[in-house]
Amino acid sequence: MQKAELQTSSRQAISAEADYRAGINRALSFMQENLDQPLVLDDLARAGDFSPFHLHRIFQAFLGETPADYRQRLRMRNAADLLQSSSRTITEITIISGYEIPSAFTSAFRSWFGFSPSKMRRLKEMPDLGLAVLAPAAQPKRRCKIDPEIRNLPDLTIYSVMQTGMIGNSVDRTVDTAFQKLNVILMNHGLLKKVDYCLGISPDEPSSTDPKKFRYGAGYILKESVDLLSEEEMQVIVYPAGRYAVFTHKGPYSTLWQTWNAASRDWLPSSGMRLRELEPFEVYRNDKAHTPPEKLVTEIFVPVE
Repeated sequence: MQKAELQTSSRQAISAEADYRAGINRALSFMQENLDQPLVLDDLARAGDFSPFHLHRIFQAFLGETPADYRQRLRMRNAADLLQSSSRTITEITIISGYEIPSAFTSAFRSWFGFSPSKMRRLKEMPDLGLAVLAPAAQPKRRCKIDPEIRNLPDLTIYSVMQTGMIGNSVDRTVDTAFQKLNVILMNHGLLKKVDYCLGISPDEPSSTDPKKFRYGAGYILKESVDLLSEEEMQVIVYPAGRYAVFTHKGPYSTLWQTWNAASRDWLPSSGMRLRELEPFEVYRNDKAHTPPEKLVTEIFVPVE
């Protein structure tokens, strides 16, 4: 690569990273201004100008925790400030902190500080919660090297069944149920032998989503287009042609989060690329029923521009 190209690439990376950081800071400001309101990820994403399905991963990349966990610490810090610097009652602070009853607030407060709100009121110094109020000025040094393959793909037609609601608080059971429904539909139409790729679309992060609202889409790309619009549970999703950053994960599905986190934390902010308004998806290259977990290969497709 020529020197001019390197300089251009560097400027693009700095610009993209600055955009991500500015968006996170807008989201943090919105969160701080609405501490007494329920956390709605769509609203938080809108404040930071992110897509909801990208927000949680970008947020964790910069802050090191989920939006829900960060807000909880923010609430506890705000409650501690009020206990030490105001004359508000614990009941009033309970409501301000988003809790309905003092006992629930006291339990949460004790889990963070190790003692009760009434003891906090008697302390002279504020315990350190290590709370960042803005996204870091610079990303930490990359913890591992992870570089994707950049692929340009044509329009993708995905036949999918979306399962809403985590079954038994288990992501695996939810995934299996979605694929069972999808397989029945394709089997009834004699299409299982026409499957080209098996994939999963997960708009929600399990750790930061209400299990009742968690969604997982089991999907297939077929070797030829077919008409399945009469199936009530079937969705036909078309991803427009474009670029994807493709990360290869080798190992059990239970460790997929490590590759997701590395892609968001170590690669994306300094890549110079911006995310397209499409949900990422996973392509499963093996049949888990016939492959040892350590030999499973999964490709993570992140739409970029």
